[in-house]
Amino acid sequence: MNGPRLDGSDDGNGCVRFMNTYGTVAQIQSVSFTVTHGPEKPALSSNNAAHCPKTVSCDGARLVQDGECEAGTVFPTDVQQGDYTIKAEATFSFLCDNATTDPCKYALQAGGPPPTPENPVRISANSSVEANIFVEGTKTTTTPTTDTPDPDNPPQPDDPDDPPQPDNPPDPETTTTSAAPEE
Repeated sequence: MNGPRLDGSDDGNGCVRFMNTYGTVAQIQSVSFTVTHGPEKPALSSNNAAHCPKTVSCDGARLVQDGECEAGTVFPTDVQQGDYTIKAEATFSFLCDNATTDPCKYALQAGGPPPTPENPVRISANSSVEANIFVEGTKTTTTPTTDTPDPDNPPQPDDPDDPPQPDNPPDPETTTTSAAPEE
């Protein structure tokens, strides 16, 4: 599995397609989705790819070489509208019975015995990808700021005859003065 390939990110459908490019069967254990950037970071929930173009869900899928599955996520209904970055992460494994095919040949790098049909080795890994999507949320993100002048109440110029007063004027009873040093 060369990592998930995100499809549909331009139309924001929240689906990710996983494809096994290896000759060894891949077993998908889980797929999770998280928001990494956006107007807010809501919890995302899986809908088992029900809204995705393909009908093969990744939940527990076994993928032969060039086999594909899709996982999908949906935002809460009250999410703010805006651009979001979604991270999709898949946890998967391969049951290796040889040390010659990808990814099984990397089992030897872990320092264990070479995988054989009599002594197979399970290799586990995860892979993630991020995609940017626009969400047509129901909340608006307009928040008034203090930097925006109110057209009905423009700022007034300072009055030179009335200089600004400090917020905390010094207390004459606790203030001490000393003579300036002579030069």
